[in-house]
Amino acid sequence: MNKKIMWNRTWMLWKKYASKYWWGDPLDVRFYLCSQLNTVHDKKILDVGCNVGIILNCADDSNIKQGFDLDADSIKIAKRINKEFGLNADFYVKDAFKSNLKKNSFDILILSDVLPGFDYGPDKYDFDDCKRFVNKCTSYLKHGGILYLTTPNGENPYYLKKHKTKISQIRELLEKNYDFEVGHWNPLPISLGHVLKFFPGWFCLLEFLMARGIAKNRCISFYVRAVKK
Repeated sequence: MNKKIMWNRTWMLWKKYASKYWWGDPLDVRFYLCSQLNTVHDKKILDVGCNVGIILNCADDSNIKQGFDLDADSIKIAKRINKEFGLNADFYVKDAFKSNLKKNSFDILILSDVLPGFDYGPDKYDFDDCKRFVNKCTSYLKHGGILYLTTPNGENPYYLKKHKTKISQIRELLEKNYDFEVGHWNPLPISLGHVLKFFPGWFCLLEFLMARGIAKNRCISFYVRAVKK
């Protein structure tokens, strides 16, 4: 699937089926994740907390794609999208802590804005719960497999009082079992997104800024690519 087809599919799926699940604005880090998944071929992919499946379906159709989520309404929409467009992903209502998926069986794992206590859940949380969640999910990933993780940056001024994750916590979650790189996505003020989205080339600008590590502390989101040891 070329990038143009991937983008058209993403926008089409959102507009037709999932407007209430919108990610906030077109500068969201999950669009960058979609562009990276578009380069993956002939792999077995698992998306935990897949919502309506838009990210998973940006991966090329040569892959074996599976997603699950606790929300039955989201999975119902994901299945409807797959049926109408003839896509090849499978979706299930599952609890990550209770799943009986086979360990070390997936090449790619997606955890996109789903960390408990950071991306959803109560303001007060036990960081050990987040560790258990990540360890449980990543047990499904093969050694040498790739984890893609996104989450808001708790050091960004907008998120300072919103209990979002910090870079030190990401390192604590991953450093034992992964070789990983943390990308700092979008150092521009959130308010600029309403203007920047109208200019062609904004996506390339954000890619350039992340590649150069510009204004790391002010980034809106983290983009993590981790290889399981």
